[in-house]
Amino acid sequence: MTRYVFVWAVAGLVALFVGAGNSLSAAAQKPPTIVLISIDTLRADHLSCYGYRRMATPHLDALARGGTLFSAVSSQVPLTFPSHVSLFTSTYPFSNGIEDNGETLWPNALTLATVLKSHGYRTGAVVGGFVLDRRFGLDQGFDWYDSTFDLHRQADSDTGDVKRLGAEVVASANKWLDANSGSTFFLFVHLYDLHTPYNLPASYRARFGTGYDAELRYVDEQVGVLLESLRQHDVFANSLIVLTSDHGEGLGEHGEKTHGYFIYHLNPA
Repeated sequence: MTRYVFVWAVAGLVALFVGAGNSLSAAAQKPPTIVLISIDTLRADHLSCYGYRRMATPHLDALARGGTLFSAVSSQVPLTFPSHVSLFTSTYPFSNGIEDNGETLWPNALTLATVLKSHGYRTGAVVGGFVLDRRFGLDQGFDWYDSTFDLHRQADSDTGDVKRLGAEVVASANKWLDANSGSTFFLFVHLYDLHTPYNLPASYRARFGTGYDAELRYVDEQVGVLLESLRQHDVFANSLIVLTSDHGEGLGEHGEKTHGYFIYHLNPA
C-alpha cells in the first residue's frame, strides 16, 4: 500500500522513516521503498493543496489527497545545505555546526542514508543544486550520489546559483531506478528550479510563463514524471513517499526578495 507523507522542512525524518518503515513491513511483509523528494525554496502558500488559487499543482495535490498533509512544521535555517543537514541528521545547526552553504559535514555522521543503508536499503541520490555537491559531505551513506555539474560552463555564477534543470534530475533518477527498482531502496531527489536564477528553457516558458509560479508549475510536472516512473517500475504500491522543502522564498515580503536571513511564519489559506 502506498503511503504519502507531504511535509514541510522538518528535522525528524530519520525517526519518521524508520518508524513508518517498520510498521509498513509488518503489514506488507516487505520493507517499503522510500522516496524523499525535496523541492528547494518551495513556499507552502503557493500550492493549491494549501489553498493557493492562482494556479493548480495537480501532481503535488494528488500526493496530499492520498496522504498526510502537515500544516505546522518549521524550517531550521533558510539555506539549502544547512537545512538539508538538519533534515538528514535530525540535529539543529547550533549542534551540528553547519550554519552556511559551503561548509562540510563531519565524516561518519549518522544520517538518514546511513541508517537506511544499515537496514539493508540500496541508497541513491540525485541533486539539482551545486550547494549539495558530494564534496560537502551529504553523500555519506549513499551507494550512488549524482551531483554532476558543469562548473566551467557556469564559472561566473555564484555557487548558490549553479543548478540543473528538474528534467535532468528526474531523468538521472529514472536511470537509477532502471537498475535498482528490484531492490529495497531509498531514493533522494532534490529539485532546485525554484531557486533563482530562473532558467526555464524557451519551450517551457512558452507553456508556463516566467517567474516563481511558472517554475513551480514546471516542478510539479517533473514530480509527476517521477511518480509515473515509480509506477512503471512497479514500486509505487509499496512506497513511502515523502515530499518536503528546505525553506521558502521571500518574494518581496518583509523586504526580502529571496531568502537567507530570516524565517517567517506562514498561514496558508
